[in-house]
Amino acid sequence: MKFVFLRDDDVFELDWKLRKFCQLILALKMPVIFGVIPKKITPATVNFLNQLKEEYPDLIDIVQHGYQHKNYSQNSNYKYEFGPKRTYLQQKNDILAGKKLMEKYFGKNFTPAFIPPFHGYNLDTLKVINELGYKIFSAGKKTNFPSKFFLDLPAKISLNIYLKNQTRTLNLKEMIIKFTNACFNSKVLGIVLHHQDLDDFKSIGKFFRFIQMKSKKSEIKLINFSAILKLRK
Repeated sequence: MKFVFLRDDDVFELDWKLRKFCQLILALKMPVIFGVIPKKITPATVNFLNQLKEEYPDLIDIVQHGYQHKNYSQNSNYKYEFGPKRTYLQQKNDILAGKKLMEKYFGKNFTPAFIPPFHGYNLDTLKVINELGYKIFSAGKKTNFPSKFFLDLPAKISLNIYLKNQTRTLNLKEMIIKFTNACFNSKVLGIVLHHQDLDDFKSIGKFFRFIQMKSKKSEIKLINFSAILKLRK
């Protein structure tokens, strides 16, 4: 059985795209993981997500996406909030500050998982995640960090394309090809998107119905982080 999770990163502002994305997900009864930027999230978004979690506890996960999503890299090809030019202590202070905000804003609705902005991190980042008791770390590829405390669950499929002069959503054919190819190599397959950068909700909806159909045929199981943690117990 293949497990598939869907991650929506950069959640902080309650705009029409976030509302539209949530309407689509909830109509299809698909689980989703919201990567929240703790330093930037607005009170309206906090209330909105808490209400969603209370109404749909099995579908909604709320996790930490960095601290303020600031890029500290001077390399335009490698962005990171947590990485080589930041000391261990700087990283720990920011990650802990973000964790405290997540606990303050979301309480029991916060799932202790961490997504590094831009999928950038180094060994110090992983040491901090381990020490602070996060249960899941989710970047873009496996870390190979020998932790007994957190699960390493990368999201290898991105539904957004980011080039120097272009940001776009994959078309339906591209999504299906990426998904099908990735299914051969992963027992747990992560899909990531940024709702604010979606420009084709129609294709996204068709793709979600495609993977939902596979779930109904028991070819895959749609899941979120909190459900994965329950399976681990």
